[in-house]
Amino acid sequence: MPKRKCKFRDEYSSEWTFIKQSRSYFEANCGVCNCTLSIEHGGKSDVRQHLERAKHKSSTASTLKETGKINFLIKKNTDEESKIIAAEVTMAFHIVHHHQSFSSNDCTNGLLPTVFPDSKIA
Repeated sequence: MPKRKCKFRDEYSSEWTFIKQSRSYFEANCGVCNCTLSIEHGGKSDVRQHLERAKHKSSTASTLKETGKINFLIKKNTDEESKIIAAEVTMAFHIVHHHQSFSSNDCTNGLLPTVFPDSKIA
């Protein structure tokens, strides 16, 4: 254990990209679990201990799940997005025009990608 207070070093950010300096030189901020940790007593060792905590591990797991969802989403202002919007509006108009309930057609939205697996729009 060091005899002096440890300060934040740039090598922490280069080794762990989600670790940034917080309010003072003696604190670090974890971007994964959005918490502030004190590094004044152990420095790099304090960061390693934080990485082993259950809160950080569960936040890391949920971040990986969210990343998969983000990759699934369609990019804004593209031709594909316009076609998807047109298909959704057409389906909504069809449902309203024939006086069908939205709940009875809810499963149809899940069925279309199965029926047309090669279509990105479905």
